[in-house]
Amino acid sequence: MVGQPILSRRGLLALSAACALWARPGFAMFARMTTQDLIETSEIVVIGRLEPPVRVQIATQTLRVNPITVLEAFKPGVAPPDPVFLWQPLDQAARSGADIVRPVGSQGLWFLRRINNAIPFLSADHPQRFVPSGRMTPVLAEVRTILKR
Repeated sequence: MVGQPILSRRGLLALSAACALWARPGFAMFARMTTQDLIETSEIVVIGRLEPPVRVQIATQTLRVNPITVLEAFKPGVAPPDPVFLWQPLDQAARSGADIVRPVGSQGLWFLRRINNAIPFLSADHPQRFVPSGRMTPVLAEVRTILKR
C-alpha cells in the first residue's frame, strides 16, 4: 500500500535549507572546547599580536611562520617581549578545510600548542585557540580564575 509521503517536496526543500544554514561551514568539523580544555591542551597561553610571516627551511621543507609579539603570558615558558612562532600553511600550498590562517596584525588571546616536538613552532589549529582582543575580556577573566586554582 502506497501512502502519503512523509514530507512534501516543499517540506523537504525547507528542511534541506535549514540544515545547510545550521551547519555553518568552517565550524562543523571542530568540537567545542571549554576554556579549561584550551588551557590544558596549550603549551603557551599569551596575549599577543601576529607579525608578518617569515619562511623557514627545515631539511627539505619550507614552512611559513609568523612571530607573535607577546604582550602578556599566562603559562610559563615565555615572557614579554619574547616572540613565539605560529606555524601557518604556505599561501600556495594545498589546504584542507581544517587549515586556519590568521591575518597579520591579529591581536588577542592565543592558546598555542606544539604541533611537532622536533620543531619549535606552535599552532592555533582550532577556531577557539584565538580570541580577538575585542571579545577576549570574559575569556581572559576565566583564564585568570582557572590558573589561580
